[in-house]
Amino acid sequence: MATYSANDIVGKSLIAKRTIPVFKLPAATWNNRIGVVNKGNSVGVVYSYVQRPDGIYWMFKPKFGSTYYVKHNPGDFDLSNLQTQGVISQEEKAEEERREELSWWERLKEDTAAAGGQFQKDIVKMGSIVLVIALLPTIVRTINQGSKMLLEKKK
Repeated sequence: MATYSANDIVGKSLIAKRTIPVFKLPAATWNNRIGVVNKGNSVGVVYSYVQRPDGIYWMFKPKFGSTYYVKHNPGDFDLSNLQTQGVISQEEKAEEERREELSWWERLKEDTAAAGGQFQKDIVKMGSIVLVIALLPTIVRTINQGSKMLLEKKK
């Protein structure tokens, strides 16, 4: 399961993956509960978050009305919706950082290995063709000179 930074979620819309309780304050107590968001519905756009000893609470600030909070529990939200909004997971960020440290040649080798090595085969073919084309004038010149030398020896 992908891990996301809470800072990256601010400003993004969360979709409930199951029924989620909504609270008027960042504390999951029964008398603090003001409603629920049903599975598949938008919880809202995250305005901020509060880190408490019992976990993270997402803060939502609607255009009209009071702020409300939803406690974060793994599996409560549709992560594919975050990806659609351009949120990058911590694992993807780490992979990007690792690849940035590689030379262009190491990245090329990784990419071609991931593609089954077909690119490497194509590069060898193209390189061979370019080499023959580049050397063709020299080869022809050498053959012509060799032919002239043979003709001169026969005379």
